[in-house]
Amino acid sequence: MHLLHKARTKTNKLKRPPSDLGACKLVDGDVIVIPRAKIKMEVDYPLDDEYVFDVEAPSSRGFTRASLAQAVADLYAHIYAREEATSTVATGKVPGLLNRNATTGDYGISGHDLEDLALQCVEYDAERGLWTLGVDS
Repeated sequence: MHLLHKARTKTNKLKRPPSDLGACKLVDGDVIVIPRAKIKMEVDYPLDDEYVFDVEAPSSRGFTRASLAQAVADLYAHIYAREEATSTVATGKVPGLLNRNATTGDYGISGHDLEDLALQCVEYDAERGLWTLGVDS
């Protein structure tokens, strides 16, 4: 089940000020898509492993499509900040490429800066009881 519709433009980037989220042109952004106050969300791209986070909805009613997209953007911002704070390798570019170098922090980010990432979908994995992300660059 896809909860987010792909934006018509490249405005679904994960790095943006919260006030700019409306630019994503989400279909039915104010519709509750997950009627839970707290969920487990798996993040794996572009990290060195799969990591599961508890994510709280901004309302007891649950997540709207827009608040879910914002929660994902906020989670990625947290991951990238934590990586920078815990890495022994400075963030930079791979020589001769546009790709981000691999860093050695808590999440082992490699290949892409936050501004490279775009959220395509959020899906529920019933077997594992968590939400997975379709993020690409």
